[in-house]
Amino acid sequence: MRLKETAAVLVVAGTVLYGCFAPERSPVKEQPPPAWNAVEEAPPPVQQAVEEPEVREAREEPAPPEVNQDKIENKPRFLPARLVVWRALAQPEDLTLVTPRKIKVVPEELTEISFLHPFFDDHDKLKPLVRRVIAKDSKARTFDMRDALVLPAPSQLQASVPSYGRSRLSFSYCVLPGAFPGDESPQINLGLSLEGAVQPLLAEELPFLGSKGCRRWSDAYIALPAGPVGGHRTVTFDVAGTKEVVAPSQAVVIANLSLDVLVTGDTDDQIPAIEKKLGPVHAPNVLVVFIDAARSDCTGPGNRTFPSITPALDKLAEDGVAFGKAFSMSNQTRASIVGMLQSQHPTVGHFHSRWWHIKQHKIDAYYAARPVLITRLANRAGYLSASIGHNHFQYGVTRMGLDPGFDLVYDNRKATGNTEKIIDRALGWLGQNKDSRFFLLVNISPPHQPYTAPAPYQQWTEERLAGVNPKELPARLDYLGEVYFADQEVGRLLAGLQRLDLTRETVILVTADHGETMHPLHHCKSELYKTICHNSHGLTLLDEEIHVPLIWSAPFRSDLKAGMRENHVTHLDVAPTLLDLMGLAPHPRFLGRSLLPDLQGGQVPDAEVYAETRMSSGVRLDGWKFILHHKKDDARTQAWLSGPQGTTQELYDLSADPDETKNLVGKHPVKAQELRASLRRIRNEYKRRAEAAKDAIWHPTPAGDGPPDPGDGPPNPGDAPTPGEAPEPGDGPSSMQQPKDSPSPTTNRAAATTYYLALNGDHKPRQFGGEISVAGRILDAQRLGDHTCLVKKSHQILAVNCQLESATALARLRVSPHDAAVDFRLTMDGAPLPASRFYVGRYGVAVRPQTRLESSEDFSLAFSRSKPHFLPGFDGGLFVWHASPVLAGKRPPPIAGDSPEDSEFDGMEEIHDSGARKVLKNLGYWQ
Repeated sequence: MRLKETAAVLVVAGTVLYGCFAPERSPVKEQPPPAWNAVEEAPPPVQQAVEEPEVREAREEPAPPEVNQDKIENKPRFLPARLVVWRALAQPEDLTLVTPRKIKVVPEELTEISFLHPFFDDHDKLKPLVRRVIAKDSKARTFDMRDALVLPAPSQLQASVPSYGRSRLSFSYCVLPGAFPGDESPQINLGLSLEGAVQPLLAEELPFLGSKGCRRWSDAYIALPAGPVGGHRTVTFDVAGTKEVVAPSQAVVIANLSLDVLVTGDTDDQIPAIEKKLGPVHAPNVLVVFIDAARSDCTGPGNRTFPSITPALDKLAEDGVAFGKAFSMSNQTRASIVGMLQSQHPTVGHFHSRWWHIKQHKIDAYYAARPVLITRLANRAGYLSASIGHNHFQYGVTRMGLDPGFDLVYDNRKATGNTEKIIDRALGWLGQNKDSRFFLLVNISPPHQPYTAPAPYQQWTEERLAGVNPKELPARLDYLGEVYFADQEVGRLLAGLQRLDLTRETVILVTADHGETMHPLHHCKSELYKTICHNSHGLTLLDEEIHVPLIWSAPFRSDLKAGMRENHVTHLDVAPTLLDLMGLAPHPRFLGRSLLPDLQGGQVPDAEVYAETRMSSGVRLDGWKFILHHKKDDARTQAWLSGPQGTTQELYDLSADPDETKNLVGKHPVKAQELRASLRRIRNEYKRRAEAAKDAIWHPTPAGDGPPDPGDGPPNPGDAPTPGEAPEPGDGPSSMQQPKDSPSPTTNRAAATTYYLALNGDHKPRQFGGEISVAGRILDAQRLGDHTCLVKKSHQILAVNCQLESATALARLRVSPHDAAVDFRLTMDGAPLPASRFYVGRYGVAVRPQTRLESSEDFSLAFSRSKPHFLPGFDGGLFVWHASPVLAGKRPPPIAGDSPEDSEFDGMEEIHDSGARKVLKNLGYWQ
């Protein structure tokens, strides 16, 4: 165990608690069966799913062996590595909270330091306590945000974690004041114990420091002893106040509670089980670096007009692959970064906004659409993910952005020297997690306004360019000084990666979210946004703003051909390429394509470059640029105004006018009309593809390597349980009190529905038979305990055969699509199960004329967030329920994205928040 910044004082674990968070609803106490087990499949000729091999007992964790430095051409090892095999918040059915206190978080006391977790919304009992909590250092102006459970005192959190060899429980913790009604306590006691262990794993006395929030996180890494073979074991967090203050206002926050496993090599007997859940263990790390506002024509090999000022990036490109014609999807940080991680444009992905403050109904629609972010896919594949940078737009609490789904988001908002501190933090994080499979995004912003590079870097730049006429440079000297400064800091990060011996095992990508406009004919002033076009960004879709560097390195791939690529590509292609290089399956909801053929030196045609911003959208096709504006867009550059008076269109011939200075809409109306039609065609095609794939199921295993998938259509490796989709074994009936719809955290939660089944005897021996058939597909089926009532005959049918007397047989099955009809053709004592014995939903309603769920009314009746009322030995028959709000019609459908130039204009923005105004002004967005 490693603890930091908290004094350890022994306290008594196992606090006596006087109530429970989700009490049993039955007066008869049931004995909990041991665990959820997979329903056995019928023998051949039906094709079998690949069975998960037995997991052997845990052993003492050995020291990591020396990494073989010899270049392995065909199959890199990427091992040893720690892989995250279980995340608490992805498996809430494994969590049980007991407390005598009323769960009422005080949100007004937590402004700017805590907010509800946006991806956690289908477990009502825990939902108020699952939050994004920020450890805020006001003096250093740093913000460290993590996924967390906010626990009151007294309380007891039990987590049923899977058993693996060489496993380690990891989490962070801190004290959050003012979270609950009550009085301040001088301290809070935190204990952690393992079921069956004599000594506690952790015993802490956490003093109250009187801050407004968590000041810093304390990290704990606890090696677990050997556990039951292939089973689960319970760890318990005990939170308690003092004798003087039994129910304090402070909370103990447990963040990023997870279990990781050390995978050592090909002979590791855990690999088959891990790969069935996470995908390939032979996979690289990922490092993505964003240089905010870096123009392609000033950065790396994209600079072809003046002496290079980016030696570090030149070296990276020399050994890797650079794209000279790469384009972002937007001209703003939020839209560009989220679009790249999501491989969707803002309007298609539901995150388009005209204003800094996104309205709540749009935020709700975004998360209701269940965005697929590559960061969350990486988490499902066992990666540890983090974002470290200077980027205010990653905090939903600031009302300025959307949360992109990292385990950890670290933001340095102190302007002076923040770039060096960000790189220092990134290097420290890499050093701390060098043994883990990681996905790290680093965002630095020297080229962003204000242009104030440290004096040595500015002096070097001016000396380097002393022989060049400043008027012939594409950008200002002070901006170029910042570009050189950024280059050197990226070089320092890459050198640190090399020192940690991680370069050969890491995919490296350096790019920018957007550029900066500096051409004299691109000057303008927008009264609508109270800002200017020149020496800034966010108002035009000219190449100065959307042409970005894109440099790849993947040393472990011997088939990549180093050099420059000249075909047009976009940020839409980044996430699919990363999945490809990570050895993971493609995701149907990603709208870009993998650039692997380009990296291998193939002749690939130009992509259709489509981009959009607040008030306009544009397309770059066949040497032409076309931009269509909203009629209220007032960011009218001199280039735009060179066209017909009052026009809302821009047309540029890039072959004759690469700087985009002459608007040719009036001279080439036919070409403008043609490109306008192309713009709408491209956008509508993206929307059509996004809609068609909204219910896609994803598993990390690439097609052909995972479990078999009979049927027509593209391979869909959905037979294997997937993190966040197929529930892990629970701890008996108590885990059934709050059933979860078990969706993927990274796909549309309407894609699948989990049904809970209870076959119940009634003091007479009852023989149940027949079958359960699904109009769609059974993705997973599990039983609780040792009964053998169900056997999986195919991907559509479960056979039922068992005798019950004063007992209940519990099971669950996950079906796709979410609204697939389910037919329960059962018999009881040899006769068809009567409809009066078919109980659905929370109250066991038995009013349906058939034993089938197919209509919206059926699905609504069957909805229940908790275990229905029934007693073993009474009410013989079948109980069925699900907990999917979408299937029950209790969640509104997502709001469709509008076109930037067509959607309704809802007035000008008034920013009353002084902090937000200050941020915008410091960044040059507010005049």
